[in-house]
Amino acid sequence: MKSTRAENPIRISLPLGNTADRALFGATEEVKRLRGLHLDTGHTLVGFLTPVFGILLPAGQTLSQVGVTINSIKDIKQERREASQFVKPGFTLRMKKCLEAASKKAREEGTTSISDLHILSAIIDDKIGIASGILQKLGVDKEKLQEVIKNMSS
Repeated sequence: MKSTRAENPIRISLPLGNTADRALFGATEEVKRLRGLHLDTGHTLVGFLTPVFGILLPAGQTLSQVGVTINSIKDIKQERREASQFVKPGFTLRMKKCLEAASKKAREEGTTSISDLHILSAIIDDKIGIASGILQKLGVDKEKLQEVIKNMSS
């Protein structure tokens, strides 16, 4: 069986910025904690809400403003865990698509790197990813969340 990773490389035109890198590091740590093989958009929500040196990343602050907590995401992720059927380690295809969309958003804004807020915005725009289902189950108003992101980015 071929690696999905090699068949579907991530196509981003900008480097990850510090906050995006930290968010994905937090998401990777969550995957390791769960002894998982893949990093999906739900893990990335956890990464946003994982404090770095006691400080929440901007995307974590944004999620907190609309009432999303790390524990609520972890509870829902645990419910869904049994449904995961991935064999190869790496990003899920959906997460790759969100990173590509985040790169496009950053480029359109004229920034030199992808931030955690670009990734969160791309995840919110995604209609079928795990994170979309988690946010829906938590009753998050995605339009309000996008507005909070715009305000934090200004």
